[in-house]
Amino acid sequence: MTHFDAEMRVVYVGPKEALLRQELIASDTNWIMTEAPTEPFEALAKIRYNSAAVPATVIPLPERRVQVKFREPQPAITPGQVLGVFDPSDTFILGGGWID
Repeated sequence: MTHFDAEMRVVYVGPKEALLRQELIASDTNWIMTEAPTEPFEALAKIRYNSAAVPATVIPLPERRVQVKFREPQPAITPGQVLGVFDPSDTFILGGGWID
């Protein structure tokens, strides 16, 4: 499934490549850092708990939101999943939010 239209009760399917996305927006972010970031920064990001942490640019947005731009497209970025943001060494979690 690539997406669906609940109102029309239609499910759209396509090739696996159709699930790849280069970026996402996440809301309700919480930061474990001393201060919430205000400038873009490089980090590792996970789009679900068992996914690999991959390089990305995290761009803070107003109202506790962030835009995450991945270096390589990621499969099946899904609204409602948790975004985890980790330091570049993948040692410490910096924060996270809910994927829109």
